[in-house]
Amino acid sequence: MSSHFADRLLAACAAKGAPVCVGIDPVAQRLPITADDPVDAIERWTHELLDAVTEHVPVVKFQSACYERHGGSG
Repeated sequence: MSSHFADRLLAACAAKGAPVCVGIDPVAQRLPITADDPVDAIERWTHELLDAVTEHVPVVKFQSACYERHGGSG
Protein backbone atom coordinates (compact mmCIF):
# COMPACT_ATOMS: atom_id res chain seq x y z
CA MET A 1 0.00 0.00 0.00
CA SER A 2 1.34 3.38 -0.98
CA SER A 3 1.83 6.04 1.65
CA HIS A 4 1.23 8.89 -0.79
CA PHE A 5 -1.98 10.73 0.07
CA ALA A 6 -3.24 10.89 -3.53
CA ASP A 7 -2.86 7.13 -3.93
CA ARG A 8 -4.71 6.47 -0.66
CA LEU A 9 -7.45 8.91 -1.69
CA LEU A 10 -7.93 7.27 -5.09
CA ALA A 11 -8.02 3.84 -3.46
CA ALA A 12 -10.62 4.99 -0.91
CA CYS A 13 -12.77 6.53 -3.66
CA ALA A 14 -12.59 3.31 -5.67
CA ALA A 15 -13.39 1.17 -2.63
CA LYS A 16 -16.46 3.24 -1.74
CA GLY A 17 -17.47 3.76 -5.36
CA ALA A 18 -17.94 7.45 -4.64
CA PRO A 19 -15.40 10.15 -5.53
CA VAL A 20 -16.88 12.60 -3.03
CA CYS A 21 -15.98 14.48 0.11
CA VAL A 22 -18.49 15.48 2.77
CA GLY A 23 -17.77 18.87 4.30
CA ILE A 24 -18.84 19.42 7.89
CA ASP A 25 -19.32 23.08 8.84
CA PRO A 26 -21.64 23.03 11.86
CA VAL A 27 -23.28 26.16 13.22
CA ALA A 28 -25.17 25.23 16.39
CA GLN A 29 -28.08 27.60 15.74
CA ARG A 30 -28.74 25.99 12.34
CA LEU A 31 -28.66 22.34 13.40
CA PRO A 32 -31.78 20.18 13.62
CA ILE A 33 -30.61 19.12 17.10
CA THR A 34 -31.26 21.27 20.15
CA ALA A 35 -29.33 21.17 23.38
CA ASP A 36 -28.69 23.51 26.29
CA ASP A 37 -25.02 23.67 25.31
CA PRO A 38 -24.20 24.41 21.65
CA VAL A 39 -21.13 22.18 21.87
CA ASP A 40 -23.36 19.26 22.87
CA ALA A 41 -25.60 19.89 19.87
CA ILE A 42 -22.62 20.05 17.51
CA GLU A 43 -21.10 16.90 18.99
CA ARG A 44 -24.34 14.92 18.68
CA TRP A 45 -24.97 16.15 15.15
CA THR A 46 -21.40 15.41 14.06
CA HIS A 47 -21.53 11.86 15.42
CA GLU A 48 -24.91 11.21 13.80
CA LEU A 49 -23.70 12.58 10.47
CA LEU A 50 -20.51 10.50 10.56
CA ASP A 51 -22.51 7.38 11.40
CA ALA A 52 -24.75 8.08 8.39
CA VAL A 53 -22.03 8.76 5.80
CA THR A 54 -19.08 6.58 6.83
CA GLU A 55 -20.29 3.61 4.83
CA HIS A 56 -20.79 5.68 1.69
CA VAL A 57 -18.07 8.31 1.40
CA PRO A 58 -14.29 8.01 1.44
CA VAL A 59 -13.49 11.47 2.81
CA VAL A 60 -14.88 13.82 5.44
CA LYS A 61 -13.46 17.32 5.83
CA PHE A 62 -14.11 19.24 9.03
CA GLN A 63 -14.15 23.03 8.97
CA SER A 64 -12.08 23.41 12.13
CA ALA A 65 -13.12 27.03 12.69
CA CYS A 66 -16.70 25.88 13.31
CA TYR A 67 -15.42 23.82 16.24
CA GLU A 68 -12.64 26.16 17.40
CA ARG A 69 -15.07 29.06 17.90
CA HIS A 70 -16.24 27.17 21.00
CA GLY A 71 -12.78 27.09 22.55
CA GLY A 72 -11.25 23.97 24.02
CA SER A 73 -14.57 22.16 24.35
CA GLY A 74 -15.29 22.66 20.65
